[in-house]
Amino acid sequence: MTTHPPTSITLQHCAKTWASGRPALQPLDLHIPAGEILALLGPSGCGKTTLLRLIAGLERADAGSRILFGDRDVGDLPAERRNVGVVFQNYALFPNLNVAENIAYGLRIRGVAQAQQRQRVEELLALIRLEDMARRRIQQLSGGQRQRVALARALAVTPSVLLLDEPLTALDAKLRDHLQTELADMLRTLGITTIIVTHDQQEAMILGQRIAVMSAGRIEQTGSAQDLYTRPESAFVGDFLGQTCQVRGILHGARLQAGHLPLRFRPHAARLEPLQHGDLAATITARYFLGDQIRYTLRLGDGQSLQITAPPDCAFQAGEQAGLRILQSAAH
Repeated sequence: MTTHPPTSITLQHCAKTWASGRPALQPLDLHIPAGEILALLGPSGCGKTTLLRLIAGLERADAGSRILFGDRDVGDLPAERRNVGVVFQNYALFPNLNVAENIAYGLRIRGVAQAQQRQRVEELLALIRLEDMARRRIQQLSGGQRQRVALARALAVTPSVLLLDEPLTALDAKLRDHLQTELADMLRTLGITTIIVTHDQQEAMILGQRIAVMSAGRIEQTGSAQDLYTRPESAFVGDFLGQTCQVRGILHGARLQAGHLPLRFRPHAARLEPLQHGDLAATITARYFLGDQIRYTLRLGDGQSLQITAPPDCAFQAGEQAGLRILQSAAH
């Protein structure tokens, strides 16, 4: 399949202020190497879609902002001259066109010869495994099939950059879980520089080779899923990438002692042990068996309450006392 070489993306002092004077994006710097898949992760209203639209050329950045594709400043180029493929949250497929016609749309308006259009559409139908549905109407497709057609249409013009805005949000949970891994495999095979906007942590972890966590128009932290999960640089990043617990204590060597310093850790980084072997005494106030794990609610001696998880064979029961041990390497 014909493709353009992927390009790096560099944002320098990139900011956006709405006409009302309200800032949508604080000035930020970001570099995305050629061929990388970056997930922009954050809550609604944090600025991630605005940032995507600036890169696509659908919004204009504030004066002083720079958007580079490779060494080329594209800040003044309109969207149609940036060689960017975009998949919107609602897919924006044309209901009056069939599957093949939707995929070929960008090629047709660029004046590509019909023979080349047919060849490209056939390549893309094979890629998304919908060869038998070329003549289907969009209304006859499932949500997952529409998502794949939207991706194929974005790829038809051989973009150097691919932008996906909440690509799986419109799907039901079971189908979304299935398509996350399918889409991840497809994107890695393509090798196109890709930015994915999502508010779903699992989706970001599966799809993104690197994740940029955003909050209130800023990038809080970038890194691999494992780095962000195990070494968050702020409470916001820690909480957004999974549940966290907090106790007041002091790490003394490998042991946790009572104290006033807040320590944060993941629920699975704590262990329940016989009372005499734990770092802190805890009373188990609730026990919930969830199949692959058990969730415990604990009350510490100073009144603190927290929830931790344990393997499904953990024998401690509600009402019992136990010792709580926290893995030192997992506490922040």
